[in-house]
Formats: sequence, structure tokens, C-alpha cells
Amino acid sequence: MSVHRRVRELIAASSETPPTTNYAGLKLLTPHGRGDPRRTVTDPRHWQLLFLCGFLAWGLQRNYLSIGIADMFIYLGCSLACQLGWALFRHNSDSSQALNWRNCGWQSAAITGLSLCLLLRTNSLVLCAVAAVLAISSKQLITHRGRHFFNPTNIAIVIMLLGSQHVWVSPGQWGHDLLLLILFAGLGLVVTVKSARLDTAGYFMACYAGLIFIRALYLGDPWPIAIHQLQDGALLLFAFFMITDPKTTPAHTTARVLYAAAIALTAYWFKFELHQSAGQFYALALVYALVPLLNRLYSAPIFYWQHPLQDDHTRT
Repeated sequence: MSVHRRVRELIAASSETPPTTNYAGLKLLTPHGRGDPRRTVTDPRHWQLLFLCGFLAWGLQRNYLSIGIADMFIYLGCSLACQLGWALFRHNSDSSQALNWRNCGWQSAAITGLSLCLLLRTNSLVLCAVAAVLAISSKQLITHRGRHFFNPTNIAIVIMLLGSQHVWVSPGQWGHDLLLLILFAGLGLVVTVKSARLDTAGYFMACYAGLIFIRALYLGDPWPIAIHQLQDGALLLFAFFMITDPKTTPAHTTARVLYAAAIALTAYWFKFELHQSAGQFYALALVYALVPLLNRLYSAPIFYWQHPLQDDHTRT
């Protein structure tokens, strides 16, 4: 091989763009270290915010949701305020850093507030505020290797359900409107594809549906009963927008298969054996304990909303 040819190969190799598939919100840099606006990868959280706002508006317009305006303001306001407080704490009260909308993690806080609006019900505004603060604070206080351990919305719902008789979830509030279910599934697919977690939702739904149909076969129930049990908007919200949180799911594909199957089995046990309408939330909280073990058994690059070397303080 000639020297000139070898030099050309080395130059070509050094100019190749590194892969960016593991960083959903990666902002690519120019050779001078400046952001190139033409090559910015969309943050999946923006899609999730858009769809959750759409679900909330749809539910209010169709009278699916029994939630007041004050409750929504408390959920969203307390989530954002708590996120800002923790951002100030992390940056040693440096308001210039904490108030930077790109770095303060407002997207995750808004997603948490909207999720609480859609799922959690209470007759007390104080309990609304407590749920929002618990959800956001759990990301800072319950961590594993620098990353939050639980999905914040899920753990807040579980703690509130266990700690108060004045809090409940209404899995049947969305009804069984076929158009709405198709909308949930379609938009959920977009979000999970954007965050590279479509497989988790698919494995969970396949396993859970299989258990439902096996139960119907064992009991001699007609198939429409099993199908009716799967036509649940709350179940689709759970499958596409909660268990697919890329910050708390296993990184390896095989590990995510086991993770989704464990959630489906546990949720089925809670719902049909213990008769808990909120069984899927308890199931997810319990199965989170397996995530560190699965990540140890099946190693893979971990997920970041943004490149970890670019803005280390933006991890939320």
C-alpha cells in the first residue's frame, strides 16, 4: 500500500461523523465547538409534551377527565417550581445557570405535571402539591449511579395511594372509545420511536395481552371480554408513556424484554389476583428493583437526553 493512499485513508477516517444514536437530544458541534443549528436532533420530550397536552385537551373536551382547573395549575406549577428549586440547589443558587431554559430540565418537570393531571385524582389541592413535589424530588433523592431510579410520576402515584385515602386513580376514566385508543397508540408509537424504546411497549403489550387471552380461554370467557379488557386508554398511556421512560428502563434490548415481561406478569397478578385497579403502577415500582441487575447482566450504552460531554449539568 502506497504512502499517499494510506494518508488519504487516515484523513477520511478522521473526518467521519461519530454515531449519535445513543443520545436523543444530541446537539452536534462544529469543528470550533459551536452548535450547528442545521444538525440539531429533536429532543423526544418535546414530542411527549405535545401529545400529553393533546390528550389533556381531548379528555377535558370529551368530559373524560374529572379534574379541575385549580388541580391542573397546582400539578404543573408545583412540578416546575420544584424543578427550579432543585436546579438552584445543584448550581449553588447560581440563577444564571438554573434559569437557563435549556439546562434546567423544565421538559421533564412539565411531563411529570401533565402525567399527574391525566392519571391522579384527589379532592385536596394540598395533596396535588405534595404529589408534584414527591415526583420531582424523587429524581434527586432516589438515584443509582447518578441517575434517578424511579419514573417520577409512577413513584409519586404509588406513594400517594399508599399514604392517603383521599387519592385515587381512575383507569376507566378514558372509556373504551376506539378512536381515542387508536390515537393513543399511534401517538405513543411516535414517542417511543423517538426515544428508541418502542420494543419495551411492544413486549409489554404482547405479554399482557397474551395473559389476558389465556385467562379468558381458561375461564371459558368469550373473546370480546378479553378484547374489552385491552381497550383501555389508561393502559395505553401506561405502556407508551411510562414504562418506556428511557432514563429508567434497561439499556440492552434483551434486558428490556425481561423487564417488560416482568411488568406484565406483575401487573396481571395485581389486577386479577389482588383486584387492584392501580395494579400496573405498583407493578412498575416493584420491577424497578430489577433494572440495576439487568444492566449489570446485559451491558449497553446508557441513554442521555443530551450528550454527556457537552452539557453534563443538564442531566434530568
